[in-house]
Amino acid sequence: YKQHPQLQKDYYAKLPFISKFNGEPVYSFGFNDVLKQKMKHDVFLANSLSGNFTLLLRQHSRYSIVPLHIGDYIEINYVITGSVTESVEGHDYRLTKGDIFLIDTHTIHTLCETTEKDVIINILIKNEYFTSYFLSQIPHHGELPAFIMECISTQNDQPNYLLIQHTKGIRKIIYEILAEQLNQQPGANAVME
Repeated sequence: YKQHPQLQKDYYAKLPFISKFNGEPVYSFGFNDVLKQKMKHDVFLANSLSGNFTLLLRQHSRYSIVPLHIGDYIEINYVITGSVTESVEGHDYRLTKGDIFLIDTHTIHTLCETTEKDVIINILIKNEYFTSYFLSQIPHHGELPAFIMECISTQNDQPNYLLIQHTKGIRKIIYEILAEQLNQQPGANAVME
């Protein structure tokens, strides 16, 4: 995108926007549409539950400028190195190495422009990913479980997000998932689950 910024602008210009927020168009991104786009252009990792993809893990494209949007998925942005500004519901948050930002489906947001030094991992998760087995494995108290439960609630239609700064241990887990998937190790799909 650094050498050809018009490519991204042309792509978004073809998409209809659903509303405006502070005078800017807001787009609705569907999980399956994002997956198809990534399959054409990027390296990504995705799981498959009974043939349906429910989780997508990829590196955020450097130098890209993504417009304001909502998704039909939960989005997690994790900063491996560098920094980025995440604009959520009109508020800007500066994320640095080790920070993780979780964004629910009805939440207007965008990642601002990144540079060569910034490595951001995007994880997109459909609600179907959160099976009863998965939910039985997480603690029932704390900010993160409460956030997940709110996200998958059928009565949830309000903006919702959670910033966790200076996380410990997440980087190692993400690297292990990437290594398992890229090397196609036995059990790689189970690791994604």
